[in-house]
Amino acid sequence: MNATRIIKRTHHLVESLLKVGIIHADTKRVIYPVAVTWGRPKDRWSKLNTDGALKGCGLAIEGGVICNHIGDVTWGFYDFYGTCFILETELKAMDTGLQLCWQKDVRKVWVEVDSSAVMLLYTQHNKGPWDVQ
Repeated sequence: MNATRIIKRTHHLVESLLKVGIIHADTKRVIYPVAVTWGRPKDRWSKLNTDGALKGCGLAIEGGVICNHIGDVTWGFYDFYGTCFILETELKAMDTGLQLCWQKDVRKVWVEVDSSAVMLLYTQHNKGPWDVQ
């Protein structure tokens, strides 16, 4: 079963549960699932995907992968921190990934993070020796 079909079936199930009153929705905000796919970077580029997360007690973890233009994973990393804010964790993950790219002599990097705040902060204030796309 493909992702689109799963999303449609899940949406139908949620609608059915709403109709019979088993679940209740906040009518002010409705979120629909969306299929997300990973795309390869351009030829001779690498792609850095990073993420930061917090556990319920506030402990932070970062991680990421670097893939080549074929889609093969070339490097990966993760690290645990004490307590910190999610934005700080997301920034640390991206910074760690870019440092790893620099150490491995990777200069053409396509960065993907799930935080628009991180990308906005990074692209407006940090002009590093790499291409950020």
